[in-house]
Amino acid sequence: MRDTLTKLDRPTIYEIYPRSFRDTTGTGEGDLAGILNGLDHVAALGVDAIWIAPFYPSPRADGGYDVTDHCAVDSRLGTLEDFDHIVEKAHALGLGVMVDLVLKHTSLDHPWFVAAVEGDDTAAARYVWRDAKPDGTAPTNWISYFGGPAWTWNHKRRQYYLHQYASEQPALDHRNPDVQAEIRAIMDFWTARGVDGFRFDAVTSWFHDPDFRDNPAAPPDERSRIEGLPFNPYTHQFHRHDMMPQEGAAHMARIRDWAGPDVFLMGENNFGIASVEIALEYTGPERLDACYTTDTVKCGAGLAVWDELLSAINGTWRLPWWFESHDQARSPTQLGDGTAAAARFLALLGGVLPGALMLYQGQELGLPQPHLDRKDVEDPYDLAFWPDGPGRSGARVPIPWTEAPGTWGFTDGTPWLPMRWAPGASIAAQEADPDSALAFQRKVLKLRRALELARPERFAHDTADGVLRLEMETGAGRFVAGFNFCDQARPVPEGGEVVLSSGVDNGQMRPRGAVLRRA
Repeated sequence: MRDTLTKLDRPTIYEIYPRSFRDTTGTGEGDLAGILNGLDHVAALGVDAIWIAPFYPSPRADGGYDVTDHCAVDSRLGTLEDFDHIVEKAHALGLGVMVDLVLKHTSLDHPWFVAAVEGDDTAAARYVWRDAKPDGTAPTNWISYFGGPAWTWNHKRRQYYLHQYASEQPALDHRNPDVQAEIRAIMDFWTARGVDGFRFDAVTSWFHDPDFRDNPAAPPDERSRIEGLPFNPYTHQFHRHDMMPQEGAAHMARIRDWAGPDVFLMGENNFGIASVEIALEYTGPERLDACYTTDTVKCGAGLAVWDELLSAINGTWRLPWWFESHDQARSPTQLGDGTAAAARFLALLGGVLPGALMLYQGQELGLPQPHLDRKDVEDPYDLAFWPDGPGRSGARVPIPWTEAPGTWGFTDGTPWLPMRWAPGASIAAQEADPDSALAFQRKVLKLRRALELARPERFAHDTADGVLRLEMETGAGRFVAGFNFCDQARPVPEGGEVVLSSGVDNGQMRPRGAVLRRA
C-alpha cells in the first residue's frame, strides 16, 4: 500500500498511455496487464512514479478522455484487479502510481448526461445548459479548443450544452455540490486502492463565467500568446469568460483538502497567456504540488522561450519540465531534427532542470514522430486540422519492444496504429547498445538523482551567444551545464570534470550539443 512510499517530492514521472504501451491479449491494443509486464523496464530507467493516462470505460471519442465511469476499468483494458496488481508491483519496485482524472467533462454516455437528456433536472444541473438566443443561435460566442463552437444543441432538452473541447465531452459545472461530492468520492476511491497521486486534465478550464458574457476578440498580434494551433479560430479570442483560471486556482485548496496532505497533485495548464503566473497560483503548500504549462513544447522553442520561462519561475520550481506527451508530437522531431542526437540534447536538458520532470513512454528511446496516413487517424483534434494538426495520433503509435517486423513485440495481433519504426528503435535493440538513446537517458536520470539536481540550493542561468548556460549548486557539489541552441559550434562552458555530454568535440559543442560538468 501507499505507506511503502513517502510523498512524492519533485519526482521524475513516466507517462503511460495504456492503449499503446503493451498488448498481452492479441487485440492490437495495449492493456493493464501489459503495463504490469513493462514495469521492470520503467523502474530500470530511474524514474520515481508512473502516470497512467485514462483507462476508464469510454466510447473513445477523444482517446479515452471522454469518461463514462471514473471508478471502473474499461473491459478492453482489463479489470480493477489488474489495476491493483500494477499498484502492488509498482510499490515493490519503489514507484509511485498516479492516475489521470478527467474532471472538466464526461462522456455523452455518462449516466448523469443520459439522465439529463431524458429530463432529470437534478442531473442536468451538473452540466452547463443554456437556452438559445431568440434567433436560435448559441448562448455565447465561445469557441472550443478543438476549433468549432463550444455549444451543441440537444433537441430533447431544446437547449445548448457547453463543451470547451469535443462535442462528445459535455462540461461539468464545478460549482455544483453534486459534482464536488462526486469528485471527492472519485479521489477517495483511488487513494483507497493505493494511488499516490493524481494528474488533473485541463485544470485551468474547470470554471466559466456564470454571467455567460461573450469573449472579446484577440488582436492579430496577440494571437500567438493564446494556447492553440495558430490557424485555429480558438486563438482569435481572449478566453476571459469561457475559462476562468483564477477561480480554479482558489478551488485547488478544496481539492487539496479532499486529497489530504500525502497525495501528489499535478495539474495541466493549457491556458496560454500568463501561463507561469497561473501555474504558480494553482500550486503551493495548500494547493497542487505542481502545474505544468506548454511553454517548453512549443514548436521551435529556443533561447528566448527559455530565458523568459526561467526568469518567470524565479526559483519556485513548481512547474514540471516536459517535452512530449500523448497530446504532443515526439520531441526529437518537434523540437529538433528527429535524430538520436536531438533526443540526447533534450534528455540532458530536462535532466538537469530543478523541479519535477515528466517523460512520455518511448521518449527514453529517442523515438521520432512517425508518419501516419489520414485513414489511420482517429484523433478528433488531428482530423479537424488534417494534415496540420498537433500530431497526437503519431505520439500514440505503440512503442517498440523488440525488432519483430510489423508488431515490434508490442502485440501478437495487428497494432491499432501502424508501427513503422526504423531498425534499432526497440527496447531490445537499445538494451544491447551502450551508445543508444536509452542508455543515455538512464545515465541522465541516474545523475539527476545522485547529484540532487531536482533540488538545487542555488541556480542561475544566462543565454549569451546562443547557449543556455546553467549554474547549479546542490548537496553534491557545484555544476555548470551548457546547451547550444544556435547553428554554429560554441565553446564548452568552463569548469572541471565533464560528467556527461552529447555532441561535444575538442572543447566545442556542435549545434544541439550539450554538456554537464563540475564547476
